[in-house]
Amino acid sequence: MQKKLIQLLMDLFNINEKEAKNASMNSISTWDSLSHIELMMTIEEEFNIPKISPDEIVSMTSTESIKQILKNKGVGI
Repeated sequence: MQKKLIQLLMDLFNINEKEAKNASMNSISTWDSLSHIELMMTIEEEFNIPKISPDEIVSMTSTESIKQILKNKGVGI
């Protein structure tokens, strides 16, 4: 899961692997509200998650927070 998430972040935000591993909305200039929604939709599709709740969407603002929520949803890390 981690490699898949890192690759997804690299592709969406056009960043390198090191940046993707430590990415957050504050550190990636291209991670704005529109790209955040695109990221959430892609995560739902790529990890076969039926729905990410609004509270989860708001809290998924970094690579680490995304990994934690995916783990909580039963996605293997």
